[in-house]
Amino acid sequence: MKSVYLSIVVPVFNEQENVRFLHKKLSDECRKIKKNYEIIYVDDGSTDKTIEIICSIQTVDPSVRIIKLSRNYGHQIALSAGLDHSEGEFTITMDADLQHPPELIPEFLKKASEGYNVVTGVKNYTVNRGALKNILASCFYNIFKRIAHINIEPNASDFRLYSRKPLDVIKGMRERERYLRGMVEWIGFKHCKLFYVSPERRAGTPKYTIAKLAKLASIGIFSFSAFPIRVSTYIGIVIIFLNFLFIIYTIVLKIAVPDLSIGYPTIIIATLFLFSWLFITLGIIGEYVYRIFEEVKGRPLYVIEWEKGLKYEEKH
Repeated sequence: MKSVYLSIVVPVFNEQENVRFLHKKLSDECRKIKKNYEIIYVDDGSTDKTIEIICSIQTVDPSVRIIKLSRNYGHQIALSAGLDHSEGEFTITMDADLQHPPELIPEFLKKASEGYNVVTGVKNYTVNRGALKNILASCFYNIFKRIAHINIEPNASDFRLYSRKPLDVIKGMRERERYLRGMVEWIGFKHCKLFYVSPERRAGTPKYTIAKLAKLASIGIFSFSAFPIRVSTYIGIVIIFLNFLFIIYTIVLKIAVPDLSIGYPTIIIATLFLFSWLFITLGIIGEYVYRIFEEVKGRPLYVIEWEKGLKYEEKH
């Protein structure tokens, strides 16, 4: 029985302007390889005509498999759904906006042939990327490296090749709050970077807004580090020490100047500061408790509404 050499996983969400053009480029590159391949499109609850277009593509291209999720679960979950269904000896994940150039597929496979288990695409330049996003991304990766002790290359993307062994490990990690860039670095294996120039989005609007990037960053920090709760503890120790000094200062001042009134403003400021810290600490604890609650419920990462297209071995 023949096996699949290459699986390409593409999560899609409202990409009707791009998906036909993307598929043509993917097919052209995959045919050059002259080995068995499959293209898995994971529809993450699109509300435009994306799914209809992909279905029309699948009717004329048997290499296409479609996974239709029951709703929008988010980019990281959609990627995970595609990885779960990947059959290839090698699997490449990429976005549908053509900012992950299909022309780089041979370069990824070349790195794999050199013995690398994971090859991560790293953007060394992005056309028309906002300055604010660049600054925030740089700050996040530097902070993440220091607090989580996981070295993620700045501008690393989810444009990535997995060999079978690391892919099977990732598939076994079923945590709901998923940050694949961190998970890939955490599992180890022989890993290299492939630097590329990211072109401008061909059509449509970016799906990762600053708010969504901030949420992804918080998932990364809370999933890979206890740093937030430790900082809260350290602040608490400092506050206790300062309060102790303030008490001593108040006693000494009262002894030295018996008629001096400390006054309510000082007490109010100290009280507000203390309660602000308490609420921040409760919020941090709440984040960790919420993540534990999500994990122990045991719900599936995603629900598939329907699938279309046969696995390679079912066709042969």
